Amino acid sequence: MESIIYIPGLGTRLFNQSVESFAYRFKKALDINDPDRDRHYEIEFRKINYGKDNKQESNVASIFAKEDGKNKVFYEIFELDYGKSLTDKFEKSNIFVKTFLLFISIIVKIPEIIYQFIRSIFTNKQKPVTLSFKDILQFTYGAGILLLMSIFGIILILSLISYLPDFFQMNKIQDPVGILKVMNTFKETAIAKYIIGISTLLFLILPNAKNFITILATEYLCTMYYLNFGERRQNIIGKLEELTEYVAENNKPERISFYCYSFGSIIAADALFPYDGKTSFRIASCVEIFVTIGSPIDFIKVYWPSYFEKRKKANVSLKKWYNIYSLNDILSSNFRYDSKELEAKYGIAQDSILPTNIPYNILNTEGNSFINTTLLLGFKAHQLYWDDEVYSASCFTNLVLQMREDKVL
Repeated sequence: MESIIYIPGLGTRLFNQSVESFAYRFKKALDINDPDRDRHYEIEFRKINYGKDNKQESNVASIFAKEDGKNKVFYEIFELDYGKSLTDKFEKSNIFVKTFLLFISIIVKIPEIIYQFIRSIFTNKQKPVTLSFKDILQFTYGAGILLLMSIFGIILILSLISYLPDFFQMNKIQDPVGILKVMNTFKETAIAKYIIGISTLLFLILPNAKNFITILATEYLCTMYYLNFGERRQNIIGKLEELTEYVAENNKPERISFYCYSFGSIIAADALFPYDGKTSFRIASCVEIFVTIGSPIDFIKVYWPSYFEKRKKANVSLKKWYNIYSLNDILSSNFRYDSKELEAKYGIAQDSILPTNIPYNILNTEGNSFINTTLLLGFKAHQLYWDDEVYSASCFTNLVLQMREDKVL
């Protein structure tokens, strides 16, 4: 039996990444690619508690099949639920605070975004870039849209201010210090009228703008704080270590694997390849398979260039690292300095294992670049590794076929 620790990404409210979603699709990929046509896989779900005082909780999926009239478990999948740990601090803030922090964080990052954009135009062979020019162009454009969204949030605050005099007058609220006079002056200016008009128009175009900004601001800010300041990093990696310990002690599996989607791969990489190379013994000795799906490591190497630099060789027992990526997805990595579907050229830590690249492209990558950039299709492609329906095709077929070829299944 193999135990899988599944580490989802962020954006769970925009894209279903639950362990149920993962397990059903993985089970289907095993089923339709099993040489034994008579073997039929099933799933059961449960919850377990682990860690200090059993306060941590994990959703678990067991994938089994009938053999000699008995259920034989082939995989047990444990979900690392870290989302609340990462976002709880910002979730408690109101939309005005989130919008302001989002605006500030983008403004601070603008010099780096502009520098990388100019650098991508003038390619330096001595220091190649891990992202293509079209990917950097699309992210620059996307960052501009994000900046506009944060400005939109600030506009809403200003619009509220412009309506306060009417509210005070209707409720006959006294103005002993002349605040209403200042507000009325602001309201009567041309700029206030434009602000009110723009905010009204944006509300008509984006009726769910509040929810969108709230989700986007929370997850973008949490990512920024994690990468820049290590916010909640020790907390989350500590939970991963405790879950690995629980699995090793209670399941006694033949091996443990990390399966990670998007930001989850950054968490796993930090646990497997820490800066000093001293991986905790249980993770280092038990984790043999590392699977990354839509991993943004290449993206981080461009906009946070020091994050993965000079990591020492880790004492891990990894035997295989499978990396599923899409040429359409600007956040995914192929661990190369070009966009070719070839072998990876680099890993994470010094002399560490290189990933086996598994391309998964469901769209024609030769489409209209202008339309792709304008519609931000490179970001939307980050959600195309599986669909909402459990019977849909997914990237796991490509993974299972490669694993069977490598004889690791």
